[in-house]
Amino acid sequence: MKSFEHFERSRNWTSEESILLEQVSRLTNEAIAPRAAGYDERKEFPWKNIEDFRRVGLGGIFIPEEYGGTPITYRCYLEVIRIISAACAATGIIFGTNSATAKPIIEFGDGEQKKRFLPRFAKGGLGALAITEPHAGSDAANIRTKFRPDGDQIVINVEKIFITTGDVADVVLLFGNGPKSRTRRRRSPPCW
Repeated sequence: MKSFEHFERSRNWTSEESILLEQVSRLTNEAIAPRAAGYDERKEFPWKNIEDFRRVGLGGIFIPEEYGGTPITYRCYLEVIRIISAACAATGIIFGTNSATAKPIIEFGDGEQKKRFLPRFAKGGLGALAITEPHAGSDAANIRTKFRPDGDQIVINVEKIFITTGDVADVVLLFGNGPKSRTRRRRSPPCW
């Protein structure tokens, strides 16, 4: 038996997790994987895959229940991402970006922000992280985007590039520095 197969068999998923993983596997085998090469060849956004996720409610697996989600454990979420990515890498990145966009809102958003944005994800909305800048890549510690209060408004000085799903996202999380931010110079990106 190969090591990975042994690892797979030792996972001990709950019955609910097993059902979810079976459904995701079936969806990816029957619909997502057969479309992957075509999307790559045409350089086309995988809308049918996203529609399938919306149809089965997959967008809610990382959203708290009070905002319309049906949350699962983080390890099960990672397995869902692995299954999707094995079928279509682009779709896996898009799906993973959604949770990466929602997570800071879940952890740091105020009540109004959570009520405004999290139900969108639970219904299958797409998220985007606006981090990458020409001089810093995705090194968040070295971004130069600035937020400056101006009365009731916020002025944003920004130059972002390569924002995954940025052109189709329902929610864009913009990373930058406020007036009290201190940019730390590091050799490695920060871990949060």
